[in-house]
Amino acid sequence: MKQYFYTHPNTIVETPEIFVKNEATQNVGTVQRMYGNGVSRFFDRMMDYKYFVKYEAHIQDYARAMCRKISRKGRVFYRAEIEGEKPFEIGYIGWRDLIPDLQITNGATTMILHKEHEGWSNFEWQDTDYARWQAVLNEETNQFEVELQIETIAPIQNPASYIAIAQTTLFIGG
Repeated sequence: MKQYFYTHPNTIVETPEIFVKNEATQNVGTVQRMYGNGVSRFFDRMMDYKYFVKYEAHIQDYARAMCRKISRKGRVFYRAEIEGEKPFEIGYIGWRDLIPDLQITNGATTMILHKEHEGWSNFEWQDTDYARWQAVLNEETNQFEVELQIETIAPIQNPASYIAIAQTTLFIGG
């Protein structure tokens, strides 16, 4: 199992570059909320920082990954992209549930992300949990302590993809 750790400020207003560490506490990558231009940043600020959501992550030895929120005609979904691969569409399933799950698919691979507000949010593929992500608020520092775990059986081994998806869908949400 691979493990990655980072701390994120308890705010969606700031957009700092966050360093990601491995289990040996070495910096191995970054994650950051990005804006295409100043206009999208301005409109995002006007809409509570939840409309123009895009996170980019990069972990050494893996392709860069990005996930963004898309709102069209009253429908909210997400698109995750990993350099060199077909994009993943991410949409809510179980809208009537208190905390709906997310389906992640690129046509060839379909995964489910079981969202949890507290504790581990699990990524599932073929009825097996293969990765998990959680953010725990440290009230003393007012930062989230975030952990990602990826099993060797995971259909996608790129940790940047999980970080980008989790930051966008779980940290910002719908």
